[in-house]
Formats: sequence, C-alpha cells, structure tokens
Amino acid sequence: MRLCVINGSPRAGRGNTAVMTEHFAAGFVSIPDNEVRYLFLARKKAYSGFYDQVQFADVVLLAFPLFFISMPGPVKVFLEALPPGIGAGRQLVFLVQSGFPETEQFAPLVRYLETVPERFGFASGGIIVKGFGSSLESMPAPLNRGDLRKFEALGRNCGQGEILDSRILNEFGQPERLSPTGLALFQVMKKAGLLDSYTRAQFKKNGISPRSSLARPLAPSRER
Repeated sequence: MRLCVINGSPRAGRGNTAVMTEHFAAGFVSIPDNEVRYLFLARKKAYSGFYDQVQFADVVLLAFPLFFISMPGPVKVFLEALPPGIGAGRQLVFLVQSGFPETEQFAPLVRYLETVPERFGFASGGIIVKGFGSSLESMPAPLNRGDLRKFEALGRNCGQGEILDSRILNEFGQPERLSPTGLALFQVMKKAGLLDSYTRAQFKKNGISPRSSLARPLAPSRER
C-alpha cells in the first residue's frame, strides 16, 4: 500500500504535526512493501502538482494543527480546490492536533471534516483528534513515548487495511472538557503566566513578534 502524508502545518517539517505524522508513517511502512511520500503545504503556494501525488496513494493522511476552532488557511485552500472524484479508490484520514487540552475545541472542525471524503469520492478512514499536542515539545521525551507508540499503532492499522483502533482514538479524544479540578489548575497557570510561556518561546525561537504571528502563527520568519 502507498501512503501520501500531507502536512498542513505552517511549520512544515518541524513541530508537533511533523512528529506525529512521522510516527504514523513509521507504523505504516512497518508492513512489508508499504511506502510513503510527504508533502508540505507551507513549502508551496500552488498545489496543482500535489494532486498528482494524491493519485499516487492508496491512503492520504492530511494532518494539521487546530488554530482557534479552524484549520490553517493553506489547508482550506488545498481542500476546496481538490478536483472532483480525485478520491475514487482511495482512503482519506485526518489528523488534527492542538495545544488545547480539551477536545471539545475540535467539534466544529470535526463536523466539517466529516463531510469532506464523500464530496471528493474518498472512503473515510477516520479522524484522529489529539489535544495537548504541544506536549511533544514542552515535556520531557520519556513522557511522550506512550502517545508516539499509539501513533505508530494507528499507522500499522492503516497499513494493514484495518479500521483505526477506536480505543486509541478515544484515548486521544480525552478530556472533552476539563474537570473542575483541571479547570481550577488551568486558571492558576493562566494567572501565573505559564500558559503563554510555550508560545513566547516559539516566537523567540522563530524570530517573530506576536503581531506578525497573527498572519503566520508560529511560522519561521523565512521560507524553508
């Protein structure tokens, strides 16, 4: 089987979306004779050539971060310009991640994504929703190994032509809402300024200001 990974993150081959897709792909290619190709929407302004790569694949994984209940602009442009019928004989899987811990934030976007496969003739392979995705960069690596193994397991499911493991999807989808204790802790962290520390660190790392980030959130100052 052939997998086409389309990374819709403004950070392209860096960041949390890239790490998740790499582990998913590792699980996929652990099945003999499977292969994978990667596309990065942030590295192109026109996507006509990308549609040829979609036709290469048996499975398309479209992955991107959630920005304030919506998707990055390039992902929307890519989806809305898909040629009719391009998905015939192919499966479409979505992977959406966010720094928000509560997955209720994803609900409006998930409802939209559920309509996409049928519009373009794809078989629906499911939607992977992962809250607190920023933990891959903000927490020690040993604490992330369990989640990364789960991405590999989902990739193996896909590579074997199986339905994605519902147990893993349900685990990734929790919590839908913060508990009263979790909400109280969230408020304490907010007042202490800890919630903004990751974002500020990314601004500094990428050499951009909060004002410029409104146009290109967390993106580097130069094209890569």
